[in-house]
Amino acid sequence: MGVATLVVGLAARAEPSPRELAAARQAFAEARRAEDAGDWEGALERLRVVASVRMTPQVRFHLALCDEALGRLVAARDGFTLARDEASARRLDVVVRESEQHLAGLRERLAIAVPAEVADARVSVAVADPPVAPAAMPAPPAEAVVAPRVAPAPAAAAPVAAPSRAVPWALVAGGGGLLATAGVFALLRSGHLSTIEQSCPSHLDCDPALRSDVSSARTFGALGVGFGVAGGVALGSGLLLLASSSERPGTSWEPLLAPGLAGVAARGAF
Repeated sequence: MGVATLVVGLAARAEPSPRELAAARQAFAEARRAEDAGDWEGALERLRVVASVRMTPQVRFHLALCDEALGRLVAARDGFTLARDEASARRLDVVVRESEQHLAGLRERLAIAVPAEVADARVSVAVADPPVAPAAMPAPPAEAVVAPRVAPAPAAAAPVAAPSRAVPWALVAGGGGLLATAGVFALLRSGHLSTIEQSCPSHLDCDPALRSDVSSARTFGALGVGFGVAGGVALGSGLLLLASSSERPGTSWEPLLAPGLAGVAARGAF
């Protein structure tokens, strides 16, 4: 009986009434006009109305187009991927081709995009001030000034070693914290994905109530990637700086960030 009820409910949703179809066509036409006018938020709102009646590869493509224009790159990538796959199954070559074109551009943008939460992150390093020399030092006797003696080497270089090792340790600690945060976001994303898979395994014509889970999964996934990259760079930089503190002079290590690449660059003689 439960299976029969579910099948009947799905069939009812798959067969909208003529009035609902007419309203959906009107909303889709209004969404296209909003896109032409650059009103992407308005277009997205009208397209969601259409999707609640019937989701098609064309509707999914225009939803992803709005997400891309509004800067929601991860959501746009997922939308174009679904639109391409569904259109390929239905042999809608135009939708497949245009989805592939947008996906190619998004891959390059996502390769260098960093979430704002990660870009605003800062690692605070507290370095103790070097010990202050005594205020009153007795004046040396006159004969010590004229005696042919070599003055002892100043001992000011010793306190410098503490700050030089404090920064690498701070990077190691900060990197570990960022990686732990990335793990938390990964667990949160996994929970939302599990809910989606249980409620809508086919990922087609899913319950609109799952949109919040989809949005949360995408957000947590992007945050997990961003914090993971930042944590890996910070941790690797700290470990290499600690390793290089005992190297010979002339060797320096610098963090290296580039599209698709994160690491540490070494400069000097080896």
